[in-house]
Amino acid sequence: ISNLNSNNKGDILLVSGITNRNSSAHSFKATVYKAPYVDLAKKTISRIESKKAPSTYWSVKDTSGKVIGKANFNLYTYSFAKILDFHKSKNYLPNYCTFDSSAFTPAKKATSIKAGSSSIKKGDTYSVTLVDNNGKGLASQKVTFTISGKSYNKTTDSKGVASLKINLNGGTYSVVSSYAGSSTYKSSKLSQSVTVKDSNTFTLGEIEAAATNVKKYVDNNDVLPSTVTVASKKLSISQFSYLMSKAVYNINAGNKNAIALPSSLSNCKSEGDTIDATVYKAQYVDLSKRVLSFAESNKVPPVYAKVYSSSGSSLGNVEFDLYTYSFAKILDFHKSKNALPNYCTFESSVFKGIVVPPVNVSSKIPYNSSQFKAGLNEKNTETNLTKYLVGTGQSAITSSIKNLADQLTKGLKTTDEKAQAIYNYVRDEIDYSYYANSKHGASGTLSAGSGNCVDQASLVVALCRASGIPARYSHAKGCTFSSGLVTGHVWAQILVNGVWYSADATSVRNKLGNIQNWNTNSYSNLNHYAAVPF
Repeated sequence: ISNLNSNNKGDILLVSGITNRNSSAHSFKATVYKAPYVDLAKKTISRIESKKAPSTYWSVKDTSGKVIGKANFNLYTYSFAKILDFHKSKNYLPNYCTFDSSAFTPAKKATSIKAGSSSIKKGDTYSVTLVDNNGKGLASQKVTFTISGKSYNKTTDSKGVASLKINLNGGTYSVVSSYAGSSTYKSSKLSQSVTVKDSNTFTLGEIEAAATNVKKYVDNNDVLPSTVTVASKKLSISQFSYLMSKAVYNINAGNKNAIALPSSLSNCKSEGDTIDATVYKAQYVDLSKRVLSFAESNKVPPVYAKVYSSSGSSLGNVEFDLYTYSFAKILDFHKSKNALPNYCTFESSVFKGIVVPPVNVSSKIPYNSSQFKAGLNEKNTETNLTKYLVGTGQSAITSSIKNLADQLTKGLKTTDEKAQAIYNYVRDEIDYSYYANSKHGASGTLSAGSGNCVDQASLVVALCRASGIPARYSHAKGCTFSSGLVTGHVWAQILVNGVWYSADATSVRNKLGNIQNWNTNSYSNLNHYAAVPF
């Protein structure tokens, strides 16, 4: 620079023995004109030639000779490079050069805040996600939430999510989420309108989503669920029936506002006539209105409600279960079609369920004392029974298994009685069907109404476990049946008062603890299983 300013374009001899120096920490930003930067170059030459090292910084002057700041080694070296780069392209020295320490400050990365849910319930958390310009969540950063004039500082988790629990009363609020930035990241801000609902208030979308689940449940199990989860909150079926009737009525009236659940609403029985009829829109909307009126006045849904044809004639008293299921079908239709159906079929037969015969059990299990041996009737020696209480594999506890277990043991007080009721049902109501290994499992055997020894044992085991009674499988080879057949065989064992009792349901000649259709002295290679392996 010094030579070019003097129009000297000769080669430059590098001074030997020059050592590096650290750069000072001075910051500086200014426009430095030609004469001062040429003077700076000359001072640098003199310093290096005399000291064999550059200066860690230089005081920089303006054209009047006034010191305007200090440029450290990194900055003045970079500035000399810019000046020479300019000369290379223009063939003359620039009139000035901008000295700016920020050139050595890494550029901050952009950030943004992704919006959370625009609707939450009182007491729930509102969350946003802080991300960089690649969409990656930024952990351990402070996000400030401002709502209703108050600010709250929260730290992002490993995924960049910051959350604030909001306990404000129902209404719509402006929530400002702001990030002040850091040495690495730029600041960002998000403003969002958030609707806070009371904890017992539900949107039509939430109600319709749960209605679809209720419809599917009934279609698969022939019975209403006892509870329904709506927007992560568990409600009784009576509470949800109210919400559905209100939703049907409101949709017809063009009202799509959220629906508040009454503070007190009891469960009710389900009684009524057998209905098999097509109920048109005007009539099922009228039904929803009358169900609402009764529930709001009496704090309980009606056990039944009269339903009418389009001509006004009575179709009978539709029971709670059926009108609740019908409202679920109507809302499921509205969810997919965005319109109420013109009619809905009300069919009592949908709740055909499983007919449980009258229970006939003894106060004590009538076991055969001569069969008190391993694999049949034997004292329990295990302390941890957890594996015999959990439905798994072929003995999975489905809703249909649980519902049947509840029906079979309803009103029974002792484990002896419950075990007999379960065993007797499988023995008397499930036909024997010959095939190898497991084919249906417990639930499939119940649906089919038949099964081989393995599947019948699975049904006994699943029903017992669903009732809180430990049960397991016994498997042996060389079992000699009354017919003369010698084969491998599987049966269940049920634990009652410290004793495992044989529960072979494959013949009506058998009883709990008493096998009569095969020679109990003929088996070998006995195994017990918590889960049958075939």
